[in-house]
Amino acid sequence: MIFLTKKVDRTFDYRIPQHLRQEITVGTRVLIPFGKGNTMRKGYVVGITAKASYDPDKIKEIGGIVTDGVSAESRLITLAWWLKEQYGSTMNQALKTVLPVKQKVKPKEKKIIRSLLNREQLSRALKEAEKKSYKARVRLFSALLDNPVIPYEIAVNQMNLSASAIKPLIEKGDICLESEEIYRNPIQIECQEEKDSA
Repeated sequence: MIFLTKKVDRTFDYRIPQHLRQEITVGTRVLIPFGKGNTMRKGYVVGITAKASYDPDKIKEIGGIVTDGVSAESRLITLAWWLKEQYGSTMNQALKTVLPVKQKVKPKEKKIIRSLLNREQLSRALKEAEKKSYKARVRLFSALLDNPVIPYEIAVNQMNLSASAIKPLIEKGDICLESEEIYRNPIQIECQEEKDSA
């Protein structure tokens, strides 16, 4: 007996081909030809029997075993079927109850501050910040003279720079804040176009 994983909440009889008899057990995810067009659909084996409840000549064969994911545990599928029968739930609801949920891993975000000024421009910006007693900017411009790229974590935790101190410099086009989602790898850039060298 096969239970389809989508839309249809009942079982269907399928023949196990000779070459798959050693591999298919209760709980195995399989591909089956379904409907008049024999569209291949995924389903779970919820029972194996020698006697069919349908005309044996009209029973289709299982197309194959699903290999693109972790197969369901046999006992969990059996438990889901029992829940359906005992409590009148749908098989989909029962499966959601017994099968472990695969949690989505939130990607970590790595940020860096990049200078958009050349060394001469940075030196001028540093002198201007010193003149106006902008201590946060002095720390940042001094660090950027040594290294044009600074990890955001270091800027915040070790250099005591706040987001409110960094934002005006982004808007002015002196620096940009780049963020990268680790594992997904898209880079988002929050800055104006790089200034022309003066």
